[in-house]
Amino acid sequence: MVVPALDELCARSPALYTIAPTRSFLDGLAAYLLKQHEGNPAGLADVTIFLPTRRAGRSLAEAFLRQAGPSPAATLLPVIRTLGDIGEDDTLLADLTVPQADLPPPLTPIERRLTLARLVFQRQAAEQANGGPAPSWTTALAAADELSRLLDSFYTEQVSFDALETLVPERFAHHWQLSIDFLKIVTDLWPAHLSAHGRLDPADYRRRTIDALTALWDGDAGGTTPSHPVILAGSTGSMPAVARLMKVIAAMPSGCVILPGLDTQLDEAAWTEIEDPHPQAGLKYLLERHFTETPWYDVPDWPDANNGSEKRADRRALISLALRPAEATGDWLERLEAFRSRTDIADALSGLSLCEAMDEEAEAQAIAIALREALETEKKTAILVTPDRPLARRVSARLARWDIALDDSAGVPFANTPRGNFLRLTAAWLEAPHDPQALLGLLKHPLARAGMAAEEYLPAVSAIDRALRGRPPGRGFASLKERLRNGAEWDALSRDDDGEEREADHWPVIRPLIERLEEIAAPFAEERLPLQERISRHIAAAEALAERPDEPGTDILWARADGEAGSQLLTALHEQSGLLPDSESAAYSDIFTALITGTPVRPQGQGHPRLRILGPLEARLQQADLVILGGLNEGIWPDDSETDPFLSRPMRRELGLPSPERQIGLAAHDFAQLACAPEVLLTRARRSGRAPAKPSRWIVRLKNVLTATKTLESVDVTHKLEGWSHALDDAGLPQPATAPKPTPPTDARPDTFYVTAIEKLLRDPYSIYAKYVLGLRKLSPLSDDQMLAMRGRFYHHLFARFAIEHSDGMPGNPIAILTAYADELFDKAGLEPAVRAFWQTRMEDSFNWFIGYHEERLSQGTPLIIEGQGAASLDIAGRTMTLRARADRIDQLADGSLFIQDYKTGEPPTDRQAEKFSPQLQLTGLIAERGGFGLSPKGEPRISGYAYVKVLNRTARTKDTIATGDDAREKLEEAESAIIELLTQFNNPDQPYLSQPRPFYRDDYGDYDHLARRGEWSTGGESE
Repeated sequence: MVVPALDELCARSPALYTIAPTRSFLDGLAAYLLKQHEGNPAGLADVTIFLPTRRAGRSLAEAFLRQAGPSPAATLLPVIRTLGDIGEDDTLLADLTVPQADLPPPLTPIERRLTLARLVFQRQAAEQANGGPAPSWTTALAAADELSRLLDSFYTEQVSFDALETLVPERFAHHWQLSIDFLKIVTDLWPAHLSAHGRLDPADYRRRTIDALTALWDGDAGGTTPSHPVILAGSTGSMPAVARLMKVIAAMPSGCVILPGLDTQLDEAAWTEIEDPHPQAGLKYLLERHFTETPWYDVPDWPDANNGSEKRADRRALISLALRPAEATGDWLERLEAFRSRTDIADALSGLSLCEAMDEEAEAQAIAIALREALETEKKTAILVTPDRPLARRVSARLARWDIALDDSAGVPFANTPRGNFLRLTAAWLEAPHDPQALLGLLKHPLARAGMAAEEYLPAVSAIDRALRGRPPGRGFASLKERLRNGAEWDALSRDDDGEEREADHWPVIRPLIERLEEIAAPFAEERLPLQERISRHIAAAEALAERPDEPGTDILWARADGEAGSQLLTALHEQSGLLPDSESAAYSDIFTALITGTPVRPQGQGHPRLRILGPLEARLQQADLVILGGLNEGIWPDDSETDPFLSRPMRRELGLPSPERQIGLAAHDFAQLACAPEVLLTRARRSGRAPAKPSRWIVRLKNVLTATKTLESVDVTHKLEGWSHALDDAGLPQPATAPKPTPPTDARPDTFYVTAIEKLLRDPYSIYAKYVLGLRKLSPLSDDQMLAMRGRFYHHLFARFAIEHSDGMPGNPIAILTAYADELFDKAGLEPAVRAFWQTRMEDSFNWFIGYHEERLSQGTPLIIEGQGAASLDIAGRTMTLRARADRIDQLADGSLFIQDYKTGEPPTDRQAEKFSPQLQLTGLIAERGGFGLSPKGEPRISGYAYVKVLNRTARTKDTIATGDDAREKLEEAESAIIELLTQFNNPDQPYLSQPRPFYRDDYGDYDHLARRGEWSTGGESE
């Protein structure tokens, strides 16, 4: 077969061609041009090729290398230019220059974003003056992003802003009327800003540049056509300016246009019914508007320089039939029969597979397995094409199990990269340096070092973590420093549930780091800083935090791909700092996050050479041995959820803006092109989150054809991939753990118990084993979850102080005294005003009750022990065991006997609970009678009663648990016998420490249930 020369192809009028989706578009173009310049390799450099995207340009260069063979002679590449397609952010400013076009310079994307945000912010400020809400820079940035998309549409489609004035507000709902008023930013303020600064909008600049080139080469309009070959390839002409350029190039003596995947086999009935959502809609619109003399069926194929016959033509016909316009499917069954009669279905389906996974996780696993399997074939390439970014991340994570890294063309948002995350953590900490979570989140980031060596820094961070747990957050860095430095003063509020005190003071270890952090945070603490100054001080703080003894923070923070991207972004922000507001009511960290959102960090060739992840836009004109099209559900691919926040559908139609279905049509064209690859796997998830997912319309259409031809089962590989997935993760038959029965030797068993721990020994012996034998301690929370426990200690401290200072009689105005105590303790504890206000709603009632209670107790005796520590020894089978207790209050009555009290901010135990599982006060009495608390052993005074007293939220029905007289003596003696029996039992090395052994007395949850694997063996089958 003789391949026609390039000048012959260009001589056709118009010189319009197409490359079928069953051929590699870029390889076909490169092979032809290399064939044409075999005798003149240097002549290839005279050819100019326009492509839609920069990725396509890079791929074309790679295609020339492939087609040149393993040992190519020195060859100059053609001049490759990119025009940009709708939605392609990275070619918003094409690398096209037209010297004759005297155009004002364009705004940079960040300059446009900040300018629009400032205009929105100023409008919000004006509305605030009329009673509206306060202006917010974060919402202004979000609105600016939407306005940018609207501006792109206006400039791309060349719709005049004046057209907005022609919309009749009365025809639309009230909120749309408000929207038109808001868009005065676009109609009035934006053009005025551009004119005043002598700049162009980026989208307008691109359109004008392309139009300038079109005018330069348009011979009919007085232009000069170039003498060198010009090829515009791969574009559907979705941008009107590009479509006009295509028309001019196709008419030039040395120019030609190559369309991607024009369906020249489509019958007239179907072509006539094509509308926006159809794959051929964009090409139909291009031909009918700019190439009216050329019917679709008359566009020839671009010659195949390799003289190969078209492969997968049956697949192409199958996809075309499946996606036939709905209005042209009246004779669908007849056409299906005709298709079956002239086509081998097996050939059409060869290499096509479908996987409908159970959910998104299963879909990601199936795709990862398919990609991994592709690597088993030498030199086989594979790409995953999906607009679903979470799916792409899941697939990348699953491939990591094989140490396979993937380049994702969409990149990673800078805010989610290690350095972007470090900057966000720094902003959050600078905003609230007293917040334990913000502080530790920052200090534990791998980049944080604050100028210290690792052997000094890491122990300090660990010590800060331990020191802050179980303590309330303060306010300001000074409060944080005070709490860490004076930790020993917190005894009253910091003992744990078993009465044990805090660890030793950590201040010597913490001090160097805290003082360094104080120095770093100080510049940011200044009030009323302009936003641009806050950003500068924030960056300086981040660099100081990243510093190491042998390396400056600037070298660390701005290294690698994410550091370079962040440096460029923040440099651009600094250059445009004049656009930022002077002040802002929102949190600085929220503003900073909004400012850096949207900037991607592109991969730098670190991924596997044969695997890639591409978005649909990046995948245009790409080719691979295996193409996986993932996320094929409605709302994802195609994305049918796109809405315009400013203009309704009727408004867009009246203005002449494209409908949302236009984007669906472009997405359908991408799908139809990619589905004709040699090997294709189509995947979707049957469930999204907790709800069933609706399959993509293209999947539905294709399954209809496959069902009608009874071939669906032959392409469905769902069970196959799910089986591999299950086999990959199969750990064999589950072996549920049995209930643990640890039996440590006697000398390893605890010999000292707080009386509050006896309840745990009765209910859950395993927790005693884990805590005292294994030495495992539950970490207290960093958040306000500790507030409830701290509230109890707060009241204990207040009442203890009052009872100590007023043990001989009631003072005047006791409410004022208790309130003063509370205020002092609030300040010492650093509790925030919101906590004070919440507690104070119930505080006065509690104070009134306590005053009456204390007065009544004084009428019967005198406080003898207040918040006292006591201990007593027991001889258990020759081993000395110690009981310890902290008594809230022990009064000595008029007859010399003792009355023990325990304050409860929650519900006190019932009589039966106190007898069976909570013998705290009985055992406290035992300690007292055995000489604990500094009392004389085995003599007077004797215990005559005890009471669990509720001190908070008391009502008329509140009933304290009280035992007095003979009843108290009897229960005390029973508790003494029971504790000796219990400790004797657990002193036996054969006695196991069982996990929650009594079903009717189990805790709802225990601190060590996960360690005991209770969920696996418990009768109720509780989960961990």
